[in-house]
Amino acid sequence: MTVTIGLVSMLVACQPKPSTPAASGETGTTSGYDSSGAADTADTANTAGPQDPYYIVSNAGTGAMRKYDLDGKYIGDLVAPNSFLPGASQIAVAPDSRTLLVGTFSDEGVWQVDLETGADLGPLPGEDFLVGPSNFGYRADGALLVSDFLGGAVYAYDYAGGVWLGEAFEAGHQTNPHEVIQHGGGYLVTDYRQGSITRYDAEGAFVGVLADGEELRGPLGMLLTLDGERLLVSNNGPGTVTSYEPDTGELLGTLAEGIGLAYPEGLAITPDGDLLVASPQNTTIFRVDIETGEVLGEFEHVEGDEGTVDVLLVQPGQAPG
Repeated sequence: MTVTIGLVSMLVACQPKPSTPAASGETGTTSGYDSSGAADTADTANTAGPQDPYYIVSNAGTGAMRKYDLDGKYIGDLVAPNSFLPGASQIAVAPDSRTLLVGTFSDEGVWQVDLETGADLGPLPGEDFLVGPSNFGYRADGALLVSDFLGGAVYAYDYAGGVWLGEAFEAGHQTNPHEVIQHGGGYLVTDYRQGSITRYDAEGAFVGVLADGEELRGPLGMLLTLDGERLLVSNNGPGTVTSYEPDTGELLGTLAEGIGLAYPEGLAITPDGDLLVASPQNTTIFRVDIETGEVLGEFEHVEGDEGTVDVLLVQPGQAPG
């Protein structure tokens, strides 16, 4: 297997599924974005105020959680490189709005980090059954959804009660589930190995395959545009972002192709509507015009980074989900 930095660098082959827990390219630069020099981590001050929105970027190679302002400028670390995280995949804000959740993509489970101080809060309790958790979502009732990429299932977790609620979706239709989002009264899930986006109803019953085909090769990240008219998916294999009609699965086109994406994973939308794409193999976050696919710039490079797999917009005081 080819070794890469990022989600597919871990172990893509499925392992035996554990028992379900009991219910309980060449880029331009715009203002503030840097596509050349590296930041000096020792001399960079945290210039964002405590209530200002900012980004956290997950670094798979070192376990660092880097902080950036809305212009893509590095402003400090929430978690320093090579400190306590046993691994780093996708990230999310927990339901308490005070904790960062980190998918470790290992049997170490889901790690918790204090969102203000960066303190190590340890793994979620009672998660010994997880094989390789990679990503998160939210159920309509507020339950946290955890994609166990290597375990082939998505689990629900009552964060306030500290109780695992079992599998969130009907079994037998997932191989390597990753991104989970709510849409149309149900849920959409990307599946890396199957090369598909699957649909589930509000109760978690399998509805069918929304999209598959040649364009979906290693789909990972997925989100809806701000107007809800397009579903964007990062394709790890060909290094593209494809666009779909979210209700029918009709392919609308390829948004980002030939721009230098290398095994793209996490996606986010900026407050002003641009698309951010995490590109692990060239360790950067691309900012892309969401209409034209033109690269507008990159986040400031930080010396020592290895594999930027996800980017998360944090808005202090705003509930996740």
